[in-house]
Amino acid sequence: MLACAYAWRENGSLGGWQDLLSLSHGRNHLAVMALVMAFFAAFLRLANSSQVSAPTSGSEWMGRLTYPLYLIHQNAGYALFNAAVALGWVATIGQGWISLGLIVLSLGLAWLVNVAVEQRCGPALRHLIAGQRRTNAGRHGSDAAAGGRPEVKSGA
Repeated sequence: MLACAYAWRENGSLGGWQDLLSLSHGRNHLAVMALVMAFFAAFLRLANSSQVSAPTSGSEWMGRLTYPLYLIHQNAGYALFNAAVALGWVATIGQGWISLGLIVLSLGLAWLVNVAVEQRCGPALRHLIAGQRRTNAGRHGSDAAAGGRPEVKSGA
């Protein structure tokens, strides 16, 4: 979606309605608008569907990669793109190829983070967090029973 908005912005402003239909000035504004509308239509159809389907292996895989991909593209992708600009790679290789390479790299790194970190460490971290919640809940429960103060045992 954001790529479509970026492509639209890169097309420049329109001089008039005749420019909207022009195919001779690079990317067509109508094609970009149609792609944006197709995204909205697909998600609207998905959101209003009364039939619930089981996740497929592809949708499960995409779901597992969303958070690592977000983290990687937000920080490393931005820094690497700026480095490519500074090194002159964007000017020589082209913005499209650099962007495609960074997308593939980001997807690969997101998969690696999912497999090497989330799947291996996730269960242990969830167990640790759940144990801390139970311990804290038990401690707060005994403090509440003592009127908010720790119990003091008498020497009798």
